[in-house]
Amino acid sequence: MRHRTTLCMTLLVLCSAAPAAGQQPDTIGTGKIIGRVVDAASSQPIAGVAVGVQEREGLTSITDGEGRFILSGLAQGVHALELRHLAYGTHEQLVNVPPGATVELVLRLSAKAIELDPLEVRVTGWDPYLENQGFYRRQLRGGRPLLQP
Repeated sequence: MRHRTTLCMTLLVLCSAAPAAGQQPDTIGTGKIIGRVVDAASSQPIAGVAVGVQEREGLTSITDGEGRFILSGLAQGVHALELRHLAYGTHEQLVNVPPGATVELVLRLSAKAIELDPLEVRVTGWDPYLENQGFYRRQLRGGRPLLQP
């Protein structure tokens, strides 16, 4: 009986100690960036901006309707944030994160014209319906109606 009690007490101590050790997060001393992305001209929030940490692939947050984002689990030091949005292009912002601290930012982006490749349109054939309706003949005459005999 005494052996069973000792065994139960040992198991109880081991089981109660395991969660305490397992509960310690591996993020002790890590920091967090809480931010908001707004338009530089209007100060309106920008939704849908991908905000990521360049040196940590996969650590990305997408801004919500208020332009807010959170990046957590960051080691102390300077981190290069990359901001990507279709209408605003790609921007980089360096942020210093002290150990265990939360850094709050407001990032202002200016709209950037999107350059597209030129479009080339080729007519490879005439539409038989338009041909029968006289569209192409009228087009050649500058859109004037054909004279009826």
